[in-house]
Amino acid sequence: MPGMSERSGNPLVETGTLGNEERDFELGLRPRRLRDYIGQTKVIDNLDIFIRAALPRAEALDHVLLHGPPGLCKTTLATFVANEMGADLKTTSGPVIEKSGITGDSLPSR
Repeated sequence: MPGMSERSGNPLVETGTLGNEERDFELGLRPRRLRDYIGQTKVIDNLDIFIRAALPRAEALDHVLLHGPPGLCKTTLATFVANEMGADLKTTSGPVIEKSGITGDSLPSR
């Protein structure tokens, strides 16, 4: 899709810590679309409905809030939504915002 970000969301891949072969391997392991994701069936089904409803109308999703402790694939799910909608993803965390005082307009794109 036009404007789709091909970045992985993995800091090791993006900062160049890995070599080309390792980077390609790492990127190949990560699913990029909702249909490729295994698990959290209710969440995936709901996101799929929201996305399929918004795309034909050429509208953005109203709001998507993913919350929970680390390790629940919130960033992965957000990446899926951005990829499916053909949009860029901006991510942050509470501690980063508190420490730097950044606003939504100044978040880096993924």
